[in-house]
Amino acid sequence: MFEDFATNSSQQQTYKRMRSSLAIALALYGSAGIALVAFTNTARQLVKEHLTQIEFAAPPEVKPEPPPPPPPEVQDVKPKSARAGVSKRAALKPPSDMPTEKPAESDAPLAEATESGPQDGVLGEVGGTGKDSVSSAPPAPPPPPPKMIPAKEFPTNQQPPYPKRAERDQIEGDVLVAFDVLEDGRVVNPQIVKGPEEFHEVVLRIALTWRFQPAMLAGKPVKHRRTKLVQFRLED
Repeated sequence: MFEDFATNSSQQQTYKRMRSSLAIALALYGSAGIALVAFTNTARQLVKEHLTQIEFAAPPEVKPEPPPPPPPEVQDVKPKSARAGVSKRAALKPPSDMPTEKPAESDAPLAEATESGPQDGVLGEVGGTGKDSVSSAPPAPPPPPPKMIPAKEFPTNQQPPYPKRAERDQIEGDVLVAFDVLEDGRVVNPQIVKGPEEFHEVVLRIALTWRFQPAMLAGKPVKHRRTKLVQFRLED
């Protein structure tokens, strides 16, 4: 009965191996912990040894610039000419003796007055030319602008036909049309100035077929704006 509870040899060997493995593991973990602690202390010492303190130099002192010197004082010095003039005026004194005799008059005839009158207050040929005697010539008038020769109509230009509607309604009237004559004589930009509306379309259409001798300015053809009156009358 007690033999059942007895431990066999295989189990004892297993226990021995477990105890030896545990002892080896504890020894390894212990040595690893000791090595880690030693390495940490060594690293701290190395870090502390390599720390250096750097001191920065103080910036140089900036000395303020000296203020500019004051401007020189201007002395009120009067010119010598002014003092000399004052002394001369002070030296002049009125005469003490006044003349009592009347100056003699001349019996010579007076000089004849010329058209220009007295010259610088002196009659006759003595003296220079007076300002009033010199007559400034008026400036020459500007040349007149060149005159433009207006455009002339050719006799071959056709007259607008009588509109059938206006003829049927017995409408008569005058139409004034304005247009531009170009440098080559063509008609452009026709516009009705006044007149019955029944004649507007036919007048504008025929006006574009008209030809003119172009207007001339300084010997060159130029663009010219002109008008023409077109009459519409019913035959009796």
